[in-house]
Amino acid sequence: MTHRYFIETHGCSLNFSDSEYMEGRLEEADFLRAETPESADIIILNTCTVKDRTYYNFLNRLSFYENLQRQKGEGKSPALLIAGCIPRAMPDDPHLANHAILGADAVGEVAEVAEAVLRGETPHRLEPLHPVPRLNLPIRRRNPVIEILPIARGCLGACAYCQTRAARGELKSYPAGDIVHHARKALEEGVREIWLTAQDTGAWGLDLESSLPDLLSAVLAIPGEFRIRLGMANPNHVAQFTAPLLELFADRRLFRFLHLPLQSGSNRVLRAMNRNYTVDEFLRICESFYAHDPDFSIATDVIAGLPGETEDDFQQTLNVLEKIRPAVINRSRYSPRPGTPAALMPQHPQAVISERSRRLTELVERISLEKNRRWIGERCRVLIDVCKRDGSVITRNDYYKSIVINLAGRAPEETARLKPGDFCEVEVRQATIYHLIAEPVE
Repeated sequence: MTHRYFIETHGCSLNFSDSEYMEGRLEEADFLRAETPESADIIILNTCTVKDRTYYNFLNRLSFYENLQRQKGEGKSPALLIAGCIPRAMPDDPHLANHAILGADAVGEVAEVAEAVLRGETPHRLEPLHPVPRLNLPIRRRNPVIEILPIARGCLGACAYCQTRAARGELKSYPAGDIVHHARKALEEGVREIWLTAQDTGAWGLDLESSLPDLLSAVLAIPGEFRIRLGMANPNHVAQFTAPLLELFADRRLFRFLHLPLQSGSNRVLRAMNRNYTVDEFLRICESFYAHDPDFSIATDVIAGLPGETEDDFQQTLNVLEKIRPAVINRSRYSPRPGTPAALMPQHPQAVISERSRRLTELVERISLEKNRRWIGERCRVLIDVCKRDGSVITRNDYYKSIVINLAGRAPEETARLKPGDFCEVEVRQATIYHLIAEPVE
């Protein structure tokens, strides 16, 4: 009997990569993909635990699926498997007690575990019984022109507020040869954009006596017209190879984009976070990239309201953001994660966290809009990577700027030239806080 699966994914690009690998493994075992959870025999909820909001999202979706099971009745219920970071980081969570769970490192055994669940069993598979090389697993891409390519799992950090180490373990870099082989194969299959992803891409190779620039050089040696997006890299690692990394951006196939988390503009708070770099080190990296190219897109992350953060500390964070004016600022309200040192510290009242978060949001939106308006009138060559349901496509220029082209009212022969995987030239006409709007030009 053929079974149908449905996967719902929360979290980072690595989680989405895990879901693509799980889909590939399931279809290799003759499972079929269901379009809706209601039509599935088994639902796989791939979870994230980075914030309390993502945990509450998990609880909401778990409640939804449990209610779906009750509505369909005994003997007709879709089975449920909880996968991803929550099972590994929080295996004793009472909400997992009566459910099958699958750890992020065991995604290669999803078909075996799913079959057990469909037999009425409740397996708890946090570690693989039969480990296989991660990049040798089959995948089913959600977007045929984007390859989410993990280069490592785990990290070397021990951030006071983060559960990632508990969820993903210590750093394990994948061999450069395997990564290059996988990238080459993806390009042969029609991929045009490769996301190199990990908990910290900057740590790649430190367990292999190598470094990230070595890996990027090997991937860029692959011939062809494609683009590479480098995932998040922590400043303490990037500081060790800033110059050779900058040299690689001479190859325009590498998006001029660097995700470099700040988290706080206060050295005192960075020490409390156990972040292993200083504000000055962060600023020196940013200044090096801006000297190389003033338009370089730097994305960063900031947390508002960490326990012990004073008003002066928070103001220092705002000052740093004003100084470097990142293209993207991912902002987070601090939330205590179970088992982390910061969760044991005296917490700020929610009113304080909310007020700082509001001020941070106002600054982020102002900087983002001002930065985006700079592109109005610019012509640039873009790669179309996503077709949206609202009758538009999302494209990316060399700086990984999100540029929307509306398709409404265009002739069929024109829209035929505006499909994912194609390159075209556009002129930016409008700017919003989060993206640009452009028109194609001949």
